[in-house]
Amino acid sequence: MGCLEILLMDGTSIKQTPETIFLSNLKVFSFCGSSIEDSTELALLPFSGNSCLSDLYLTNCNIYKLPDNFSSLHSLRSLCLSRNNIETLPESIEKLHCLLFLDLKHCRRLNSLPVLPPNIQYVDAHGCVSLEKVAKPVTVPLVTERMHTTFIFTDCFKLNRAEQEAIVAQAQLKSQLLARTSLQHNHKGLVLDPLVAVCFPGSDIPSWFCHQSMGSSIETNLLPHWCNNKFIGASLGVVVTFKDHEGRHANRLSVRCKCRFQNRNGQSISFSFCLGGWNDFCLGVWNESCGSSCHEPRKLGSDHVFISFNNCNVPVFQWNEESNDGNRCRPTSASFEFYLTDGTERKLERCKVTRCGMSLLYAPDENDRGFQGTRVTDTVERTSSEAFVPIRGRSHSQVGERRNGRMRDEMPL
Repeated sequence: MGCLEILLMDGTSIKQTPETIFLSNLKVFSFCGSSIEDSTELALLPFSGNSCLSDLYLTNCNIYKLPDNFSSLHSLRSLCLSRNNIETLPESIEKLHCLLFLDLKHCRRLNSLPVLPPNIQYVDAHGCVSLEKVAKPVTVPLVTERMHTTFIFTDCFKLNRAEQEAIVAQAQLKSQLLARTSLQHNHKGLVLDPLVAVCFPGSDIPSWFCHQSMGSSIETNLLPHWCNNKFIGASLGVVVTFKDHEGRHANRLSVRCKCRFQNRNGQSISFSFCLGGWNDFCLGVWNESCGSSCHEPRKLGSDHVFISFNNCNVPVFQWNEESNDGNRCRPTSASFEFYLTDGTERKLERCKVTRCGMSLLYAPDENDRGFQGTRVTDTVERTSSEAFVPIRGRSHSQVGERRNGRMRDEMPL
């Protein structure tokens, strides 16, 4: 048994494997749909210092509390705890530095989230109806941040405005670090997926978005000198109204944007990218062993806000470099059209974008606060307090910021 790498025990009532069985090489363990009334005392060997376990699926097995030695799973990459009775996660989860995917869907008693591991890429807390508190910051980003992240809080109706602001502030900071890494690599590689994407219940676009519009599209003129070497991309936000969004494609949803930049000569460049969404099959093929509850269509009947920070500088820079006259051919206007798909090319007609917002994003100067002796947590707390502050006395179509004696075209990260 020492060579066993995959163990599926779905639907069983076993609490503990015999001590004579050694599972030191186990990589995938699934214990979904357990018939144990209370799995709090679950003492299965994979929790006991297994150094190889990478995928752990514990969907719908009546867990009220994770074992104390849970943090010993140092190689864990995917963790599925959906449809359990846990009220919180152990603070030691922060030590699982390899953890990338965390599935908490329908944990209806979960009321708080501690600080999560720094390398986390995908957190899905859909249907956590008791969730009220999220750690500030929800993750502590690395200075050399390179991980793109998605936070899903659909149908988490107890998250108040302050918690939502903190989540967005965390996304802003993480995007800032990702943006700086992008600049340090001289814009190499075309990555149009969101640097960070978040979604939660709501019907308002944060007021710090410089350009806002009712409906699903925005057109705007660009200020002079907007496309400098600090330009990173765009912060995008939409409000989506879900009406009877249920069906075989409801397991996958992608909020997308078609972007078009045009210069004064009438020439243009267009490309599209994703703002966020979900894919309930993203945690791996072994999720299928957890039964139909893992793939149950999401039932959303209220408005939700989607916010993302996207790196779209590469195609714009390439277009300028390929032109004979970079200044003359530099874009002077831009348009953004938002729509939803089922994760393929098929548009979803029942889901409508009712509001949208956009701000161009710029990397901070190296001497800006946040990179010179400032703790990451300080920056998150400061950014959180500013995240939804209204822009007074300024037009939503033209917003500048004076930094270091010059005007910035848009809001820096």
